Amino acid sequence: MTEQELKEFRSVREEAGLKIDPATAEVDWEFAEVADPYGIRPDLPKEYQQVGRVYFARSSKDDIWVWFGDLPEATRDALWEKHKDEIAFPAGLESPPATAILLTRTAGKLLEEFLKHKDEIAFPAGSEILLAAAIQSTRAAGKLLEEFYEIAFPAGLEPPASPRLRR
Repeated sequence: MTEQELKEFRSVREEAGLKIDPATAEVDWEFAEVADPYGIRPDLPKEYQQVGRVYFARSSKDDIWVWFGDLPEATRDALWEKHKDEIAFPAGLESPPATAILLTRTAGKLLEEFLKHKDEIAFPAGSEILLAAAIQSTRAAGKLLEEFYEIAFPAGLEPPASPRLRR
């Protein structure tokens, strides 16, 4: 995205945020880059890359999800107060298959990144083998969890889904 497109993207969300009524709004959260909650900055410097919970809201009359950080403070505070039991940690962890798949994928990515930078870090002798084994185990666990998820929720029986595409 160009800088102009980023400004327009944020402007649309800030405008939508002004129209959100905390009494009727929908809220959701997901794991994402905390410095890029919308996932629109592929050029995000490594020093700013950190995965955490990010929170979104949308008007019941609109499909535009707005990051809590782009909401007016009063709206954000009212949404937190109304929905804290649904979105505050550990909310969301009660869906083991979806959460396990997400965490397994994230762990695998983290381990791969860690291994890529092994020359920049002083590892104890033999630890590379352990890291490679951890990556393989994580991938295998992820595949098993995905298979379980497909069996547990066959076509037509979908678990509660949170919107992943925020654009």
